[in-house]
Amino acid sequence: MYLAVSVFMWATVSAQTPVLTTQELLKLRDAAATRADKKVLHPRVAALFGMSNSTPVRHLRAFRFPFDPRGFSSVTFSLNSDDVLLVERLPLDANTTQITIYRTEANRTLRAAAIGSGDLSDLHRISNEDARSGFDASLRAWAEIVRMDADLYQVR
Repeated sequence: MYLAVSVFMWATVSAQTPVLTTQELLKLRDAAATRADKKVLHPRVAALFGMSNSTPVRHLRAFRFPFDPRGFSSVTFSLNSDDVLLVERLPLDANTTQITIYRTEANRTLRAAAIGSGDLSDLHRISNEDARSGFDASLRAWAEIVRMDADLYQVR
């Protein structure tokens, strides 16, 4: 199942697309700071990644190509640290949604990853090796979004 997500994302974003740059990540962080409401990190996500339950965050979501129109991708910025979470939500069928979360920071190095169902009840860590291709594809997809939509109109 992990491979299916990676292959799907890899097929939709060209392998030629350079990975998200530091400047592009900062642009997304600035957009989140001005557009997104301040929220608190989900307790299951916080516990799994060893973060505080009260970690304040801001999310940006992309609902456009190259992501499945029924799903979405989001980037979540911690307001207390350099942590960044890339989240892929992919409907597998009418009743099942798969959530994949990649933890990184400003240097865009994969620190940890997790996968679970839509309600996160079965959220569990996966190895960085298993998550690598999906993580890289997510970085490329966000780079493409920033480059194709300079004003980030397609991001909320």
